[in-house]
Amino acid sequence: MKVGVDNLVDFLEAVPDKVKAAFDVPMPLCFLTQMLLAQAPEAMTQLLDMVDGMKKLDLTPMKKGLGQVRDTICDLNPETVSVPVKKFAESAAEQVASLDKMVSGAKLASGGNPLKAVPGLGKMF
Repeated sequence: MKVGVDNLVDFLEAVPDKVKAAFDVPMPLCFLTQMLLAQAPEAMTQLLDMVDGMKKLDLTPMKKGLGQVRDTICDLNPETVSVPVKKFAESAAEQVASLDKMVSGAKLASGGNPLKAVPGLGKMF
């Protein structure tokens, strides 16, 4: 997980240079770069401007956030989830049982179709 997060951050930091490099003129013709970029399509110049803007972004907060997510997932103690879930299940058991009893009673009263017990709905379904 740590390596994956580090690779993601490295990729995001390198993307602007890689996009810019995609528009570089190859070595034998590199002296034409300025002339060709002056005639570049509007979409290309807008993309390169966005890339320059990306270079100015501070990725430190994102690195910190992804690091915290990584730590939370990798160092997760299963009891931090299972204990509250068990407590909730215990506290909700009575309400679930009474709801189950009510649904069973509705099924019996309607002959197996609980919608028949509600006036008007049984005809719709």
